[in-house]
Amino acid sequence: MSLEVREEPLGLLNEHVRVSIAFAVNRTLAVSLRSDGLGASCSMNARSIRPM
Repeated sequence: MSLEVREEPLGLLNEHVRVSIAFAVNRTLAVSLRSDGLGASCSMNARSIRPM
């Protein structure tokens, strides 16, 4: 999985309001940063949660 994070102009924020979404959350991800002396990497661990 890859992820790209980028900055966009604030004027585009209004476009997000027009998108209707709904989703169920059944797990969370805990992200840990590891440093091994040669650089840094991260790991992600999924944890199930009970629905509200």
